[in-house]
Amino acid sequence: MRRILLEKEKLVKLWKEHKFKDLLKLIATGNNTPHQVALGSAIGLFVSIIPTFVVGMLIALYIAWDRKLNMLSTFLGTMIVNPFTFPFVYFADYTLGDYIISHKIPLSFPTSQPITAYASRLYLGGFVFAVIASIILYIAVYYVAKYYQEKHLNEKIKGIKIFKKGK
Repeated sequence: MRRILLEKEKLVKLWKEHKFKDLLKLIATGNNTPHQVALGSAIGLFVSIIPTFVVGMLIALYIAWDRKLNMLSTFLGTMIVNPFTFPFVYFADYTLGDYIISHKIPLSFPTSQPITAYASRLYLGGFVFAVIASIILYIAVYYVAKYYQEKHLNEKIKGIKIFKKGK
């Protein structure tokens, strides 16, 4: 719990003092490996695409904390599905699930159809969509984090006096 509070204090301070781009660079060049940063964001996105609503963020942050992943990248992964994007994401979940099951059900909720028919399409489509999107996000974040960590390490090495020219 103390670790979470300390990270929160650091993040609030960074958020006030720096630009969003600087915050992303800090995530990539922090103490975590590129795998930990990428896996954290992928788990955050995965849990958010499946219709879990607010509970999904708590689940993702707990997994990140338990597995010692980058919690900020996990949080940002969950924020991809936000109040502005969730209607589109959940509609895509339902549409994909409906396509997989291959039974067309109207989007209105008639009383003759049980709610489980809609939920099964929503969660099936959400699971498939979440797997695909999380893999894509993992790959993208992994290579970005790896690039920034190598760049950050090279800048540190250049700053050491032994490697400066003329000495």
